[in-house]
Amino acid sequence: MAFNKELKEAYKLKVLIVEDDISTQLLYKMNIESWELPIEITSMGNGWNGIVDISENVPDLVITDLNMPLMDGFSMIKALRSLSDLPNMVIVVVTGKDRQEISEQWDIPEDIKLFCKNPIPFEEIKALVIQLINKNSPANI
Repeated sequence: MAFNKELKEAYKLKVLIVEDDISTQLLYKMNIESWELPIEITSMGNGWNGIVDISENVPDLVITDLNMPLMDGFSMIKALRSLSDLPNMVIVVVTGKDRQEISEQWDIPEDIKLFCKNPIPFEEIKALVIQLINKNSPANI
């Protein structure tokens, strides 16, 4: 799907990647940038830094891992969902853990999109990103 230059300059979907593995952060960044969509990408290495960044610059979409140092993805999601001023922020979890293991350990809120897949499901994430861009772009607000 192509987007015109004016839209690219007028609106950018803010995406925060919360992932402790630098190689995986770069993989996200390279893939997402290759889509040539109006996206601004930020990366953080753990849930704590993710929350600090979100408090200063609220993204439209957070893509997070679950296993990270200092604060894991589970704790970050719990903290974010306790804040009433972030209801429109979409959170996606991408993990190699299986759904059963996750549901036994944690109660993931229903609005969280959970991808228990390796490799990273970039096509599914791209479809979500396009949906968010179409929903949030100035022409649709």
